[in-house]
Amino acid sequence: MLGEGRASEVVGLHALYADLTIIGQQPPSGPDATEDSFADLLVMRFGQPVLILPHIGAKKPIGKHIVVAWNASREAARAVGDAMPLLERSDKVDVMSVANQIDPGDVLLNYVADSGADLMVMGAYGHSWVREMILGGVTRHMLEHMTVPVLMSH
Repeated sequence: MLGEGRASEVVGLHALYADLTIIGQQPPSGPDATEDSFADLLVMRFGQPVLILPHIGAKKPIGKHIVVAWNASREAARAVGDAMPLLERSDKVDVMSVANQIDPGDVLLNYVADSGADLMVMGAYGHSWVREMILGGVTRHMLEHMTVPVLMSH
């Protein structure tokens, strides 16, 4: 890949010409972690769907059993549209909607683990990016704790 500058900027420019960009999850937080993750920058700045593979790897082929995290937002609808080719070919699709009183990130992760799903589809950053960076949110939680590949769109 040719280009100069931050890796996210170079990859992001190339992503504008692709249907899907596939990246790995950023390593867990620690002294080497940066404030802005690679996935954050790709999803927010370039608007193309991003498939993020967890740092633990994908334990099986993906796309047979998909969980859609649905909150009736523009971002969720965009993610479903972007994932439609995968959804149409899957054997099973579960649509999850989680009440705000419960921690949605943990509920989604638990459901994915219990159901044996191999892919999650979700909208990213329904709240402002700054708000999620400071206060946390479902997008941030999934980027940090995912156990299966996650397709995100904004």
